[in-house]
Amino acid sequence: MIDWHSVLEGTMMLLEWENFLLIFLGMILGVVLGSIPGFTGSLGIAVMLPLTFMMDPLPALVFLLSIYTGGLFGGAITAVLLNTPGSPAAVATTIDGYPMTQKGLSGRALGIAIASSSIGGFLGIFVLFIIIEPLASFALMFGPIELFMIAVFGLTIIAALKGGSFVKTLYAGLFGILLGTIGMSSTGAVRGTFGEVNLLDGIPLIPALIGLFAISELFFLVDKKYVATQQVKRNNGTELLDGIKRALKSPFNIVRSSGIGVFIGALPAAGSTVASLLSYNEAKRASKDKERFGKGNEEGVIAAESANNASEGGRWQRCWCWVSLEVHLQLCF
Repeated sequence: MIDWHSVLEGTMMLLEWENFLLIFLGMILGVVLGSIPGFTGSLGIAVMLPLTFMMDPLPALVFLLSIYTGGLFGGAITAVLLNTPGSPAAVATTIDGYPMTQKGLSGRALGIAIASSSIGGFLGIFVLFIIIEPLASFALMFGPIELFMIAVFGLTIIAALKGGSFVKTLYAGLFGILLGTIGMSSTGAVRGTFGEVNLLDGIPLIPALIGLFAISELFFLVDKKYVATQQVKRNNGTELLDGIKRALKSPFNIVRSSGIGVFIGALPAAGSTVASLLSYNEAKRASKDKERFGKGNEEGVIAAESANNASEGGRWQRCWCWVSLEVHLQLCF
């Protein structure tokens, strides 16, 4: 049962002007930091953590969580404008977000991302309150076999995302897994380092993200005067509001993608990146206009952004699950 009295007390505490101001500041910092390629919300928390040493526990927690939440949307800004995801969770957003920018619809794409991210985040938290216990218990049932099947399923999704040769994209996914095995395993075995000590921890995520997306995109943009191939006469503010309205006209896509995000976020070893890719693939399968995906389809942006924010609700459920297990073990022993 949900203790609604405690929920109401916690909500009233958040509405105090000090905490509300910290939420506002944290969201702005998160969006700015998340828009920097390779600078994820988690890294933003690490950078801003010293600022919370002199704070009380609640304001510090509110500030850090606001940075993390803002960072999830911030990754969509460069994904839409520069074809370079600010975080791994925004990879699926680039598939249709950047083609919209090339059509001169960058403001609309960002408006869609804002609305989808906000609604997906709210739905994720709502589900956190309603079905936290059964979903968390179900997540605990996933073992190595189930996680292996999720990994295989993820490879097939990668192969089917943008069409083309299924075999080539499948090999690309397998190559990514091969790169992920570089470094020292949990058993102490060293693989693929070629004697390089700096590779013992594996390939660093941030340099890989910048090299694969940011640097490669710079080579494509170096001989172009403009990113957009056509101009839209409406100003960016109007386009932003138009994008928000267009996102609200796809409630089923948002709810479906948010549900997938919550479920994937609750699973161990899964997260916002897997959730956004899976939701994008499901949106493509359910769409009547599959040919426009990858060419600036708004449904793809809605699905990706709804899922990666809703997955945080599932991640909190996973944290609650492990806390409940620890308390249960303490009571038993």
